[in-house]
Amino acid sequence: MKLSVLMDIDQVIVERNPLSYVIRDLAELLFRRKGISREVFLNEIRRKRIARIKSGDYMGAYNYQDIIEKVYRKLGLREEVPILSELLKDYLREDYLKIYIDALEAIKLLKKMPVALIAFSSGYS
Repeated sequence: MKLSVLMDIDQVIVERNPLSYVIRDLAELLFRRKGISREVFLNEIRRKRIARIKSGDYMGAYNYQDIIEKVYRKLGLREEVPILSELLKDYLREDYLKIYIDALEAIKLLKKMPVALIAFSSGYS
């Protein structure tokens, strides 16, 4: 049986998930346009994620599109929620995808070993 090495791209290979920039900018936009506190918006997202994790809905805890739609409604926003995958395209550039210093070297070493490398992500990195 071949040995496998599994790694989550976010916070293991890539320092920060690019989606975090999108959410931060969305919070800023809501503050400027609607006067909604950035902290209130971000805390609501955190609360929804934690509630989903506690209930065992691990996949749902990473469905940021759905979470943000629910937060919009809870905050009384009636406008259409931006499509996160569309907004994310602006952040899929090298200056936002910072790789940990030793990550590339570690992957190169692992590739030389008789192991299967499996990298996974929430789909945003």
